[in-house]
Amino acid sequence: MDFKNLEIHFIGFCSAQRAELRECSFTDSDIHSCFMDCTRVHDSRWENAVFKKMYMEKSLFDEVNLNGSSFHNLAMLDSSFENVTLSETDFKNTALNRCRFDNTNLSGSKFVGADLSGVEIDGECNIEGMTVEGIPVKELLKLYKDKNMFQ
Repeated sequence: MDFKNLEIHFIGFCSAQRAELRECSFTDSDIHSCFMDCTRVHDSRWENAVFKKMYMEKSLFDEVNLNGSSFHNLAMLDSSFENVTLSETDFKNTALNRCRFDNTNLSGSKFVGADLSGVEIDGECNIEGMTVEGIPVKELLKLYKDKNMFQ
């Protein structure tokens, strides 16, 4: 079927497998209990949209603008972030344990009340200006190395 310029106010209990929707407006709409497995969404705007109780496992988000968005009660175990900009972002009550940060820019970040137990920083990391409790880490390492050089 081909529906063009059709105004619909309710669609329920339908199956639209392998459907193709183009240039449609769903502004101020509610979508409930829909199975959208293997669905591809391209060139779409979702400004001020609310996603709740979503199961989006094994999904790909590529070239997505999420500026100014909020994420609450989110599970992203075993996920990968590449070429992601999270500058000026607040992380509160966030678990990042057993994560690996490769070529990650954390400059100017502040850790408050963070559990950093077991954190490893290798010698390739730039620690210029890094402090712990107001003490420059670079100077602490220099003092440590100088002390241990004579033992």
